[in-house]
Amino acid sequence: MNYTQYVATMRNLLVISDTGPGNDNFVQILPTMIDYAERRINKDLDLLGYYTSATGNASNGVRSITIPDAIDILDSAWVVTPAGTAPDAGTRAPLQRVTVEYMNYVWPQVTQTGTPQWIALLNTTTAYLAPTPNGAYRVEFVGLSEPAQLSAGTPETYISTNLTDLFIAASMVFGTGFQRDFGSQSDNPQASVSWESQYQALLSSAAIQELRRKAQSVSWTSDQPSALAKQSKT
Repeated sequence: MNYTQYVATMRNLLVISDTGPGNDNFVQILPTMIDYAERRINKDLDLLGYYTSATGNASNGVRSITIPDAIDILDSAWVVTPAGTAPDAGTRAPLQRVTVEYMNYVWPQVTQTGTPQWIALLNTTTAYLAPTPNGAYRVEFVGLSEPAQLSAGTPETYISTNLTDLFIAASMVFGTGFQRDFGSQSDNPQASVSWESQYQALLSSAAIQELRRKAQSVSWTSDQPSALAKQSKT
């Protein structure tokens, strides 16, 4: 479903024409409705379509490194050797994720240098490496990105294309609230509750689908979970 189809679908479901009463309010609230729906889905699911990699640059003698803006949630990190080599031209070695407290205990002196083996996140933009880099190493970060949301300028997204039903349900939870249908004094107090129930039902199946895409389903395969087969594959 593209942006034009989405807007038309929301108008039909919420019964708002492009010339009738409420159109101006609908146009104003539309970006917020999309933001609510896509962010909610992104928080509920680790979508394979939004995984990406980006390269950061470590400095000789400096233990901190900036996490690339493209990475929203870090999944893994790899130091590339020898120092100064681009990821695809060198050898990747995994960095073990630890806490800042552990790193400060094991490597208390920044002057202890070498090829980094551990990484600890200070916050969402800065990480520490240990040992302190003894060269200008490239570090490859892998994780979830913060994708562009559906709009006229971004007519299709992974969510709008692959999770259309869930996207519509999440949008309608917000949309019925926009129409004052959350409370007991509204015209249709069950509208938002019904769409929330639909969202939760669709979310359960979408979660299984994403686990299958990442081969994290039953026995770490891409198989559909079976109600009968309980034994792990060997």
